[in-house]
Amino acid sequence: MQYHHIAISEAHRTSNGDYKGYLEYTGEGNIVKQLFDIIANVDDGVVLFHCIGGKDRTGFLSMLLLLLANVDKWTIIENYIVSYDFIKERKKIKY
Repeated sequence: MQYHHIAISEAHRTSNGDYKGYLEYTGEGNIVKQLFDIIANVDDGVVLFHCIGGKDRTGFLSMLLLLLANVDKWTIIENYIVSYDFIKERKKIKY
């Protein structure tokens, strides 16, 4: 098992707040390229990725992987909405 910690910051978000900047940034330290290199070179074919919130940056990577797997865009959108609803409900719970 290998462990990789790649911090995906808000640094490459575009000015309107979307994640297109992650795709447009081609300089050294390109996060999307790093992530796909790691996934492409996994020996046992199993990858787990996560983040604290789990909807924005993780959702973005999930979307890219699903698009590569030829999943239709409406299924991807529905998946994201379900995740959003679960996160919204979780925030209502007082620990």
